[in-house]
Amino acid sequence: MNQQDCITQIKGIQDYQMNIQYWSDIGLNFFLCNENDDQKQIYQGRGWKNIGAYCLGYNFNLLDKNRFLF
Repeated sequence: MNQQDCITQIKGIQDYQMNIQYWSDIGLNFFLCNENDDQKQIYQGRGWKNIGAYCLGYNFNLLDKNRFLF
């Protein structure tokens, strides 16, 4: 997966979570794209300072990420 494909996937998740689930923004803190040894990309979602929105009742205890391995 190239950088543009990764950005497109993340934007799709953000659009879904904001427009369908009515969240204020994307739910995950970070995204890892293309885990080839020489091509790793890390993208920030909510980042370090914000509580993620992905595990009801445990969001304050967790830091989450999503992996795209397409």
